[in-house]
Amino acid sequence: MCIRDRDSTELGVPNLSDILYSYGELRVIVHEPSLIERGLFGETLIETIELVDEEDFLEEMENSDFVILF
Repeated sequence: MCIRDRDSTELGVPNLSDILYSYGELRVIVHEPSLIERGLFGETLIETIELVDEEDFLEEMENSDFVILF
C-alpha cells in the first residue's frame, strides 16, 4: 500500500500516493519490521511515509486520536 508509483487504474480508484499528496495533513506511519518480514523494505516508498519500529508504532497508536490499520 505504501509503495510509490502503483497503478490503480484497473481498480477504478485513486492510488494511495495521490490521496496522501492531496491530504498533506495526514500522518502515515509504517511498521518497519512488517515491511522487512514481507520483503518490501527495499521498495521505493511514498515520500510522506514514516517508518517506525515496534515500540514507536505502538506508542503512536496509543497517542493518536484516529487510527486506520491496513
